[in-house]
Amino acid sequence: MPGLPPYGPPAKAFPPGSSAVFSEGLVVRFFRANGTDWTGNFGGGFTRCTDVQMHPDGCRVIVVSCGAGYLIDPDDDTTSERLPSSVETLIWTPDRERLIVNDQGLRLAVLSADGSSRYTRRFSWDGIADISTDGIRAWGIAFEPFQETWQPFTVVLDTLEVEGGTYSESMFDRPRRWWQFWKP
Repeated sequence: MPGLPPYGPPAKAFPPGSSAVFSEGLVVRFFRANGTDWTGNFGGGFTRCTDVQMHPDGCRVIVVSCGAGYLIDPDDDTTSERLPSSVETLIWTPDRERLIVNDQGLRLAVLSADGSSRYTRRFSWDGIADISTDGIRAWGIAFEPFQETWQPFTVVLDTLEVEGGTYSESMFDRPRRWWQFWKP
């Protein structure tokens, strides 16, 4: 919709109690199965991604307003789930059974037709780009800020195993005794 409707019931603010009650965000009209409709006003986040897509489960709608992601049941204007963090991009698998979400440029989320949402481990220091998929794997490049380089990564979508990338939890797995803090 081009803006908040000037007539009829007021738009429902998402998230409830947010500043979207008092200002215009992304305005979306939903149609219930019984033929009635309602309008949602979605508060934004901190990225440029704004999109409305059907969830792979075929029932819910994914609304992304400037990176803030919401899972909406069009038949129930009182229920919503938030996608964690900030959405940077959405990429469908070729069979449209899964939707890959670039989550804050740090990891990927996979939303599936069975309604599940699963997340990879963090594998990028500061950015993910050029994501592609064949439905079995997703690949792209991850940013490494110290040398200012982009490194390739691959994610197996069934297992969420990550190969490559620029961030690893093991980088920080050097246990030290508290009195040895000065040792490298």
